[in-house]
Amino acid sequence: MASDTDQEDFSFGEMFEEPAGYLPPPPPSKLVEYTRPSPLDPRTIKINLLGTHPLWGHHLWNASKVFASYIDANPQTVRNKSVLELGAAGALPSMIACAQQARRIVVTDYPDADLLQNIQTTVDLNFPRSPIISVAGHLW
Repeated sequence: MASDTDQEDFSFGEMFEEPAGYLPPPPPSKLVEYTRPSPLDPRTIKINLLGTHPLWGHHLWNASKVFASYIDANPQTVRNKSVLELGAAGALPSMIACAQQARRIVVTDYPDADLLQNIQTTVDLNFPRSPIISVAGHLW
């Protein structure tokens, strides 16, 4: 029977570590603007997107643009209602729901600190200190 002291060390130490400065820094986050149809207010929604992210928080998806247009064209779908956005990434539909006077909005994405901070930045850019919007991590 082998004892604890007989176990071999199979770690590779620093063999597979990349030297400092080997990888380029990640690209910075970027601000994109979504323009709503006239005469809606606010006319422009600012969306903060991560420079890169493995969970796709660096894209403003076409589906979110289509959904935002739908909400603007049919405000009764959200007005005075509670809204939950799952997998929000840029959170454009939630921003439009706020502009269209939803009662309460919960914007969610995977509970990753970078993703959630990015969504909070988008909220703060468009509706600072709004008591109706909250950002939360959600694992589904």
